Amino acid sequence: MYEAAEEYAVRAFQRGVCIRSSNHAREHLGPLLANRRDEVFAVLYLDSKHKLLEYTEPFSGSISSNMISPRVLVRRAIELNTAAAIIAHNHPSGSTTPSQADLDLTERVKEVFDLIEVKLLDRVIVGADTLSLADEGKI
Repeated sequence: MYEAAEEYAVRAFQRGVCIRSSNHAREHLGPLLANRRDEVFAVLYLDSKHKLLEYTEPFSGSISSNMISPRVLVRRAIELNTAAAIIAHNHPSGSTTPSQADLDLTERVKEVFDLIEVKLLDRVIVGADTLSLADEGKI
């Protein structure tokens, strides 16, 4: 199953693809992350026109947690000359309800990205469905 998801990501997240909306990002992130056994943290690094520079999965964790370092996200954002980003992770439990840790990390990443002039467009949580924190007014 993971191999099929990986092939899907290669097609959906090719460099230069324009991410038009949070729905567009969710449509592609959902199938990619929904059936993963462990939590996976993913990043879409975008240029100023929201064209994809890189899709990456810099962190994975256990069934219920995932250690994420904003420092690594910032380093890659600078290397790619990123203007905007969408971060995402899955909940293997199937729930899309954000934990307080999810909300706290989102705020921390947003603050750090703001310092380097990268706009955090969304945080997508993938479970049985997908949830956009931007659409929920939490970014």
